Amino acid sequence: LTEQAIAGGTQGLIVVPLVAAEWNTVLATAKAKGIPVIAMGVDTSTPDQRNAFVGTDFNAYGVQSADLIAKAKGGKATVGILYSGPDTSNQVQAIKVFRQTIADKYPGIKIVGDDTILSPGGNRDLVKTTEIARGFLVAHPEVDTIWSPDGQGGIAAAVTGQYTLVLLD
Repeated sequence: LTEQAIAGGTQGLIVVPLVAAEWNTVLATAKAKGIPVIAMGVDTSTPDQRNAFVGTDFNAYGVQSADLIAKAKGGKATVGILYSGPDTSNQVQAIKVFRQTIADKYPGIKIVGDDTILSPGGNRDLVKTTEIARGFLVAHPEVDTIWSPDGQGGIAAAVTGQYTLVLLD
């Protein structure tokens, strides 16, 4: 669709490049044609591919999430992470900082696993993602808290029932 918009003479693009590298060719075409690009939520592979980025500071997101869980759980929790997948750079960065913040500040919090709840452009059906979340929780019965930098991952975990859910979205 983005290629069609460029071919049709669009005056600008607003994109959400969940898998940033997959956008390299189309954004190079837009740049070559002088079409301004705004990246929303997830940044492009390199800053020169866009004119502006509007989104969350994913490092701060990871820190704030760890702090919120520590506060909600009194500094003791067993956390599972559900996210879109390893190609979703914003979530990967937030998870990295989240893990490091837990390790540095909260010795009573243990992270026992993470799982891909869905993939960019993939199945966003809540029934399917809930099944994935339920399977993750069956595999990790010790988990009492789910953290998900993907809003749908958090919703899927909440639908399963008996877990503390802390959302920062």
